Amino acid sequence: MKTDEENSIKSDVILFIGQGESKSSAAMGVACRQIAYEGKVVFIYFINPIHPVSCEIQAVRIFGDKWSTVGIRSEMEDLSCLKDFSEVVDTPQQALEKAYEKWLHESELLILDNISNHINNGNLEVPRILELIDDRSLGTSIILTGTSFPEQILQRASMITEFRDLKQ
Repeated sequence: MKTDEENSIKSDVILFIGQGESKSSAAMGVACRQIAYEGKVVFIYFINPIHPVSCEIQAVRIFGDKWSTVGIRSEMEDLSCLKDFSEVVDTPQQALEKAYEKWLHESELLILDNISNHINNGNLEVPRILELIDDRSLGTSIILTGTSFPEQILQRASMITEFRDLKQ
């Protein structure tokens, strides 16, 4: 049974899902709040950023050591943009393992941006994602973004927000 102190520490699993735009921007908003509360954020890109100078990557210049971005070499169309990331790994599998071994315990917010394609295509295994969720440190929240997620991951979420494009 958790103590009162443990219960008072928020530790969420948030899914931003759907075909609509701005899931990454919503994650960025949560990240800014976390930093305002003196937390550390790790933002892992599981696909190539649409804009090599996207605000998430540039945020490291503003937030300093409170903000880390992780690029995945195998997912980048333009390898020259890797220099803008705080850290670089070679594959999505390596990013997930490093998230589990290191970043999950060094941050208050771990963002797995656009990870759903890798899960749904079988590149990343659902049981390993569930381990990451279940083994997170007390006080560490995780945001997963993407179009859809398997039911097992949906069941672990404390909040799910669906994004739809009603008008662009």
